[in-house]
Amino acid sequence: MERWTDPFVAEALSGAGTMRGWAEAVRRIDYHFGSDEVRARIDRRPVFTGPAGG
Repeated sequence: MERWTDPFVAEALSGAGTMRGWAEAVRRIDYHFGSDEVRARIDRRPVFTGPAGG
């Protein structure tokens, strides 16, 4: 709960008006606060480009 008022979190979530925006914001937040191990795991994830055929 202490991060709810963190300026980085507030900025990241301020534009998250869609599910995609929310996912991008949460990924940024996880990367920002994550350990080296967490950041390495995030770096290995594929970039989501949208649903196939859409």
